[in-house]
Amino acid sequence: VGGPIKKDKLFFFAAFEGMQMTQGTPQDHATPTTALISGDPTYSIPAAYLDMAAKGQIPAAAIDANGKVVNASLLNSHQQLSANLADSGVFRNDISPDGNGSFHYGFTSRRDPNKNILGKIDYHISDKNNFTGEYFWSRDTELADSQDVLQPYWKTDFYLTTNVARVNWTYLPNSSWVNEFHWGLDRKIENEWPAECQAGRGPAAPTGGYVFNTVQDPCIGSSDPSHFAFPTLTIDGFDDMGSTAAQRRVEGYVTFVDNVSYTSGNHNMKFGLEMRRVWFEGGSYSNKTGTVKFGTNSNVHAFSGSTALEDFLMGLPSDGSLIFGNPVQTNRDWVFGSFIQDDWRVTPRV
Repeated sequence: VGGPIKKDKLFFFAAFEGMQMTQGTPQDHATPTTALISGDPTYSIPAAYLDMAAKGQIPAAAIDANGKVVNASLLNSHQQLSANLADSGVFRNDISPDGNGSFHYGFTSRRDPNKNILGKIDYHISDKNNFTGEYFWSRDTELADSQDVLQPYWKTDFYLTTNVARVNWTYLPNSSWVNEFHWGLDRKIENEWPAECQAGRGPAAPTGGYVFNTVQDPCIGSSDPSHFAFPTLTIDGFDDMGSTAAQRRVEGYVTFVDNVSYTSGNHNMKFGLEMRRVWFEGGSYSNKTGTVKFGTNSNVHAFSGSTALEDFLMGLPSDGSLIFGNPVQTNRDWVFGSFIQDDWRVTPRV
């Protein structure tokens, strides 16, 4: 929409664009199951418990005949952590795996209403002064879909906001001189957070089994300092548990440009100056909540012949890492530029 505000003086233009999308992306996911698959300690948690009890790795009285933990107090503290997580609902039990242990299901992405707003004004102050101003604002938020994570609350929540502003002033004091002044602002916020850190963004994560939250950093992106995100937990051969991506970026620049043109005889001279203030603040929070792996090192096993799932249930990781400190970087820079130009016509034709 656009039109005059004041005839032959002031004009405006405004535009809005929005888009919303929900899309399912089928994908193969590999996950242990809490269903009993007799004789299969590789994919079935109850079968793994029965195999561990039969080999004397855990007290037989800790589980029942179907491989369900009924007396966790007989397990050591590490085994209790794994048992609590297995009982929290993060593993599938409503479908059966194929011959390769893959579960065929997909997540649904949600791209929230993408909003783009543009506004512009043109102000013809006089024959010697003309002013234009523009502003563009955009916001896009999205929950990812095709990620190798077991549950939708571990998907990545993307957040992008853009602000662009422009001001131009053209001044013609006489037929020989022209001055053009330009001011601009470009600012972008680009964040990636675990969906479980943003209440209401997706399905709520379970709380009872989240006893792995031992790190001292709050949930990335959450305003609640007591809220913690689940670390990245890998059982070899299966999709990851926990979110694997997190970052925060705020960047942009402010620009000042002034160009002057002067015409005299056969000479058309131009000179100008540009100043730009650039800033960046942000960092990657990947692995800020820690990474724990089970069965990924062939030299580390809970007992001889144990599967990666049994290593997890025994509470013996093969590898782990955690990033300490503040990953945020802050950069500020000034950039300057200038030019001088003279176009000289030897004759009216040359």
